[in-house]
Amino acid sequence: MDFSIKQKARIFDEIYQEYIKEHGLGGMSKTDLNALILYLFVSVNGNINSFDLSNEFKITESQIKSLLEKAAVKFDKRTIEQAWSALLIVFERVEYDVESLEKGQIRFQLSDPMLFRWLQDRVRTLGSTCTYSKSSEQVNLNLETLYRVMDFLWKDKGVSENWSGEFLEDVQTRIQKIIGNISMKIEKNMMEDLRKRKQPKLLKILEVASQLTRIGSLILPLVKKI
Repeated sequence: MDFSIKQKARIFDEIYQEYIKEHGLGGMSKTDLNALILYLFVSVNGNINSFDLSNEFKITESQIKSLLEKAAVKFDKRTIEQAWSALLIVFERVEYDVESLEKGQIRFQLSDPMLFRWLQDRVRTLGSTCTYSKSSEQVNLNLETLYRVMDFLWKDKGVSENWSGEFLEDVQTRIQKIIGNISMKIEKNMMEDLRKRKQPKLLKILEVASQLTRIGSLILPLVKKI
């Protein structure tokens, strides 16, 4: 990829700051330096595609993802607002796969492994778990947990003091679309089974989620159709 002079200057400045000023020449491990270079490339390029990156850097996709995970901890300067804004864009655009009536698990693709740690941290605070497969780039978690995450994001100043005003209004608009996308998926593929089966776990999840303080009213229409 060809970078502009301004982009090249930014990459050089960042490498100089981290590799020379922060650690001293030779003070950073080769793996950390590789992670830094890859992180800066992705930051300037603005697109994370492990296949393209694998071809560009001539290493495996697995190595690309491992380096990005390391970069997320050591070099990613995103604020909590920026990270969650990026996650909301992912939530809004992905195709959801509801695993089954009995499990109530939901899957979606997350191509940026640097974002998973933010989701994982919030899920833990809710007393739940989620998994991320680097090979398939899929996140797997309980649908109720995802709804509770959305309920948290809907809250004024829930993420930080800056999570408010017009910014929050945009967040809430995105959440409405996300919940609508999930509801459409369930209604299209699972509605008949939900009506026929006696109290499957997925129905219980939807009923509980429809009572959530902030987003419950967005889920209630689907429950009423069942």
